[in-house]
Amino acid sequence: ANAMGHAAPPRIAGAAPRPAPPPRPRWMLPAAVAAVAVLLGLGLYAAGPWRAAPTAPVDEVAAAPKPPPAATEPPAVVAPPVVVEKPAPVEAPAPPAASTPGLADLVVGTYLGDVIADSRGASRSDIEVTITRLDRATVRVSSDDRRMGTVDVHLTRNGNQIFAADGNTPFIVDLDRSPPSLVLDPRSELAYRGIRRP
Repeated sequence: ANAMGHAAPPRIAGAAPRPAPPPRPRWMLPAAVAAVAVLLGLGLYAAGPWRAAPTAPVDEVAAAPKPPPAATEPPAVVAPPVVVEKPAPVEAPAPPAASTPGLADLVVGTYLGDVIADSRGASRSDIEVTITRLDRATVRVSSDDRRMGTVDVHLTRNGNQIFAADGNTPFIVDLDRSPPSLVLDPRSELAYRGIRRP
């Protein structure tokens, strides 16, 4: 009997003793357990309802939905070209119409004539008288004859005759004559008759 209390098999007389089995490697048991687990997992995978369905042929696969077209920006609105109109040239204002000439403008000039009478002396020829404008209706009469002197005359009109409006010096220019004629009696002391020089 061995130490564990099991009876040793009876020995047969004359039989050769069996050799002891070789010791098993320690890794065989874990390897066998792993192999069984792999086989079990493969079996469950093949029989389970969650197995993936067979892949359909490429031509049967529904076409993936196309992405929506990218939003295109609206075409830029091209503003029409701005036409800048050139301002019409500003015409210079027309010069004011020449005002009606005053009475003085009608009689100014140089006259040549004679003193036909003089209360203080004899008559004289080739006496020059000059009429200049003081304003529209006033002139200054001067002469190279000392007796005639200088006198200012305020004018008025009757038809085409311009004459003194007041004072003591008769004055008449007749525009109907060509050239105009002058009748002048300075201070009523002498009488002069002349025509306007061109």
